[in-house]
Amino acid sequence: MIHFTRGGKGLVRLPMAFLGLSFAFGYQFYEMTPFGGAAYWIFSGAFGVTLLLPYLADRYLGRRWSGLTRTLVFPLALVASEYLVSFGPFGTWGSIAYSQYEHLTLLQLLSITGLYGITFLIGWFASVAESVWEAGFVITKARRECTVFALCLVGVLLYGGGRLTLVSSAFRNHSCRFHHSS
Repeated sequence: MIHFTRGGKGLVRLPMAFLGLSFAFGYQFYEMTPFGGAAYWIFSGAFGVTLLLPYLADRYLGRRWSGLTRTLVFPLALVASEYLVSFGPFGTWGSIAYSQYEHLTLLQLLSITGLYGITFLIGWFASVAESVWEAGFVITKARRECTVFALCLVGVLLYGGGRLTLVSSAFRNHSCRFHHSS
């Protein structure tokens, strides 16, 4: 979607992106709200606006920078958009971070950043992938962006793995002591 919204004429691509994002959101969360019918599709359209904002920021603000700095525009705008939506009646419902619920190692980042760290990493990955695409899939042309992202992701995963290991060993030690004392 980043590639689509960065290219071509904005007057054509951005409304198409809005419709696509609204429809995808509407399809994904169909029958998960207390209302349906036209109200649900209006709700999906409203969410579509908030989903489009990071792409707008990337398209128009991101042009001012290049390389690593440019890859940070989309994830920062994505986090800002989700944060602002969280003040509404639905809170963090619909956050992209919830898509990672099975990845316990990654989810340990929640202890430091909350949902927004996960959202940031997802958005940053997409933006770095777009840098690779713009470089014609020649990784060496986007080496800096890929390296910095990879180092951050490895750091997050090492932290998460270490945290899970410590918690696991603490539970094992506690349960052994409990078992022997009974």
